[in-house]
Amino acid sequence: MNLPKLFNKGFPILLKGGLDADLGKFAKQAAAGELERTTDTDRVFIATTTADDTADASTVELVTLRPPVTITGDTELTVANHHGKVLYVDKATDVNLTYNSLEENFNCLIVQVGVGQAILVGTGNVHHPDDHDRTSAQDAMMTFLCKDATNAYIGGNTAAA
Repeated sequence: MNLPKLFNKGFPILLKGGLDADLGKFAKQAAAGELERTTDTDRVFIATTTADDTADASTVELVTLRPPVTITGDTELTVANHHGKVLYVDKATDVNLTYNSLEENFNCLIVQVGVGQAILVGTGNVHHPDDHDRTSAQDAMMTFLCKDATNAYIGGNTAAA
C-alpha cells in the first residue's frame, strides 16, 4: 500500500490508516504537542489512524531511516555506518567486507552491483547450510545477521569460496 507522506514543521509523517486519512488532523495533533516533533531528516513518524482519522497515540513510533551505503573497496563493517542498511557493493573486482567487532543483532542487506563479489571476512563464524561466505554474482543480494559477537548468518544469493 502506498502511504501518504506529510512534511509539516520539518518532520515527515507516514500514516498506516489508509489513503483517505485526514493529514490535517494528524498535523494538528503534532502542533498541539500531542506528538513529539523532530527536525531530524533521518527520522520519520509512523502511526496508525483511528476511525476519526487522527493518529492513535498508542501506535505512534519515531523511526530512524537508514539510507543505503555504496561500497567501492574493502570495508570494515561497523554498527555506526552499516547496521540496518542496504550496502551496494560496486566494484569490478572482489570486495572484502570485514566483520570483527559487530554487536548482537547487527544486520544489513548486501547487494552486489558490480562484477566483483562481496566476500565476508573476519573473526567468528559465518553460518550457512552450504558454507557460503560471499555473494554469488552480479545483481545478487545477501542478508547478513549477527546473532552475537562470534556467530553470524547469511542467506540469499550466495556462493562458496
